[in-house]
Amino acid sequence: MIADEPTSHLDISGIEQLEKDLKSFNGAILLTSHDKAFLNHLCTTIWEVEQGKVTVNEGNYEAYIKQKQAKTEKENKQYEEYTREKNRLKQAAQNLQAKSDSIRKAPKRMGNSEARLHKRRSGKQKAKLNRSAEAIETRIEKLAKKEK
Repeated sequence: MIADEPTSHLDISGIEQLEKDLKSFNGAILLTSHDKAFLNHLCTTIWEVEQGKVTVNEGNYEAYIKQKQAKTEKENKQYEEYTREKNRLKQAAQNLQAKSDSIRKAPKRMGNSEARLHKRRSGKQKAKLNRSAEAIETRIEKLAKKEK
């Protein structure tokens, strides 16, 4: 049986009679209604269609609302954790890049042999810091994206 807003033009006694008749009906009922009390009395399973996806929730309307709130809270928490971790990694990458940029070239007053040693050491340090920053950027890209 399919019922679309069956209580919209009924008085209280009509709604009670309809509830009684639907409860005694032997079969499946697909019901659409804005009457929350009516849904609470009749429904055993709520199907929600949201963003093209169907979610099946066991229980009456009140149970559905509780499940929906818990799901929303969980998704919000996951999104907050995702953004916090992404921001932390971005900050770490920026710090490494800044440290790499702060490594200076050899001063002009140094002799050739000293300058070569300094350049070799600073080049290795810069390369290591740059690789670390790139690795963090890769981690950011591979984070499981969470939608708000």
